[in-house]
Amino acid sequence: MEKYVLGVDTAWSKNNPSGIILLKWTHNSKPELVRAGRSYDEFCNNGRPIWGNRVEGSMPIFSKIIECCRRKIDLIALDIPLSPQGITGRREADDAISREYGNRKVSAHSPSRNRSGILAEIIFNQLTENGFSWANEYIKTPAFIEVYPHVAIIELFDCKERFQYKVRKTTNYWPNISLNERLNNIISNLNILRNKIASVVSGIEEILPQLNSNGSYTINCLKGYEDLLDAVLSAMVGCNYLDNKAIPKPLGDQTGAIWVPKN
Repeated sequence: MEKYVLGVDTAWSKNNPSGIILLKWTHNSKPELVRAGRSYDEFCNNGRPIWGNRVEGSMPIFSKIIECCRRKIDLIALDIPLSPQGITGRREADDAISREYGNRKVSAHSPSRNRSGILAEIIFNQLTENGFSWANEYIKTPAFIEVYPHVAIIELFDCKERFQYKVRKTTNYWPNISLNERLNNIISNLNILRNKIASVVSGIEEILPQLNSNGSYTINCLKGYEDLLDAVLSAMVGCNYLDNKAIPKPLGDQTGAIWVPKN
């Protein structure tokens, strides 16, 4: 039976674009990438990235996003702190992730009311108004869950520690080399992650072509590429949820739960 999963790399500010993709999931088959956009508008208007165009941030309107999919959406997996009680600060879910993965250089960010609590509350309310239930344990779909792509990479691809692919962190990763060398390194790592994803998700080639190692890319272009990879990773955790191969951290906590894939 086919099911559909939305993965959203949710920017913590409406001023920044959010990557979003739609996967088709069938038990014991590769998920298939159906639709994608580097922003909510690109997802709804084009259904695939137009790499020559710059994308802008906007407030999400999930009724419009769901409608443009033209399919029944079973699960929405979002990379943003979510809580029915609202986000005002650090939660047990953030601490649980940091305890388990901190020694692998993956700790959860500390949210606040302004970043990203207000936006998270708007998204939470929109999704519940559209018939989706928040899941801090396994529940029937339609549902929505919180995920964390850095942890997903570790669990899905057996990485030993945080994978270095964030476009705006190149100076932190490689402080002692030139800008061109840092860009070459980040392009290489984006391709590595893209190829890992393409080995387990079909349809990647049409949406996310491999980057040219000698190509000249703007930071905004590479950031959009990164955002789409994060959106696919988010949806992959959603597919694990549908396959009963994910665990909430912590189980049943009413202040928040971050779902982690387990194979």
